[in-house]
Amino acid sequence: MSKKFEYIDVEKFSGLPSIEVNDVIGLVRLAEANHVKFVFRLGVLKKEDKPSDFFFPLHNVAYSIKAHEFIFLEDYYHAIEKKFPTATEYYDAAAAGFDLYEEYKHHKSTGDGKGNREDFDIAKAKGYVKNFEVFVKKNEKYKTIPRTLIPEDKTESPISICEFALSKGFENYQEFEKAYDLGYPEKTIYVEATSKGFKSSNDYFDAVTKGFTLPSDYELACEKRMANKKELDDYRLLKSGNYKNLCFDQHHLIMLLREYDNGKKFVIGELFEILGKEQERYKRTFQGSDMQTHLPLWYSRGIDTEQKLIDYLKTSEDIKKIGTYSEQMKQFEIFRLIKTKVYVDASNVAYNSRTDKTRAPLYKNIRMLVQELAIWKFTDIVVIADASLRHHVKDDKDELHQIKRLAEYYESPSKTQADEFLLKAVRRNKCVIVSNDTFSDWQKKDEWLRKNIDNLRIPFLIEVNGHVSMPALERVLEENEKL
Repeated sequence: MSKKFEYIDVEKFSGLPSIEVNDVIGLVRLAEANHVKFVFRLGVLKKEDKPSDFFFPLHNVAYSIKAHEFIFLEDYYHAIEKKFPTATEYYDAAAAGFDLYEEYKHHKSTGDGKGNREDFDIAKAKGYVKNFEVFVKKNEKYKTIPRTLIPEDKTESPISICEFALSKGFENYQEFEKAYDLGYPEKTIYVEATSKGFKSSNDYFDAVTKGFTLPSDYELACEKRMANKKELDDYRLLKSGNYKNLCFDQHHLIMLLREYDNGKKFVIGELFEILGKEQERYKRTFQGSDMQTHLPLWYSRGIDTEQKLIDYLKTSEDIKKIGTYSEQMKQFEIFRLIKTKVYVDASNVAYNSRTDKTRAPLYKNIRMLVQELAIWKFTDIVVIADASLRHHVKDDKDELHQIKRLAEYYESPSKTQADEFLLKAVRRNKCVIVSNDTFSDWQKKDEWLRKNIDNLRIPFLIEVNGHVSMPALERVLEENEKL
């Protein structure tokens, strides 16, 4: 408030009736309304003295008010208007450049009580002065959450909370309030959590504790009641490739068996124990009335006994592509087809499945079939013939030389059937055999052959024009490619 009055200093006053008022605002308005120009300062001997009272005569009455340490009546008026409780604080605020008591109070409450105008202006510009009372109310909630608990010495004034918020990366009060309302103690954490799509700060911090960085991973883990990211990774490892939605232990067993060398044999107890040991890595501790360690709930089981293991080995089509279970031996053998090797039943091919055995066999049939197998990328072709075959071939004996250039050619010993050598070689070398013979007599004697011959035998047809057809070959190779 600019100076409205001129002042006259007096030591004493008497002679007029007087009215002492307590309302400085009302007194000043009375003076203004009556165009009072001069105001007396009572009790002033020197210019630097402070008056005891202010008064002015009006219509033969002296109107006065206690000065309360104010130097001028306008100062008193302005102090009351701006809610300053004392003259000392009013003049201290004016010296520091503050016009409002509320701002001065915040300024004085900082640090050592002396404050810094530059810091105050920063706090004011960033919204901390204006919203300090709002913050004080909200801080009651912030105190109840460890992550948003602010040290008491940082909440004393707008300046201290501003400095604290700036140290946490917040640009202004609005950013600070929004993040703290949601439970985030730092801007970088708030930005990371919200940009990734976490639904709440509780979810975010729980996820971080458990090793998750993405809300989708965390939500899936919560749905499956998983303890941490490692358990989710274990789940995904077992889930990958499980297109048929088998029980996890069934798919787990298939994954394990695929890692073993061809020809490896297991007795049932051993295989059940191997699966159990592999399952140990997926177990975790559950807290309840007592501490228990067992497989998580998502790990579904279908072969939790040795008998169920046997049943699965006998009935699973996926297992049959990996190996064979022998009931007689009570053991499982890994059996994977070698995709580059093939045996040819020479006599069967030479006759080309003719029922009329009076017609002579042809080496040409064998040669054409071997050439077709080479087109299918077989690099190891073995032809096994009965010792008697060469005696029955009449028209194209010169083709035998060509066959031996394209493949390995063997004759079984005299008085020994080639079928026996073929079947033993196929089992030992784990490869397919080309023949139209179903080996029915041998199936009756051999459990393993009975179970596997349909996946090993490739029937054929050699047409009159020389075209070789083996429709089952592609199917067998595709099935084994999936293993």
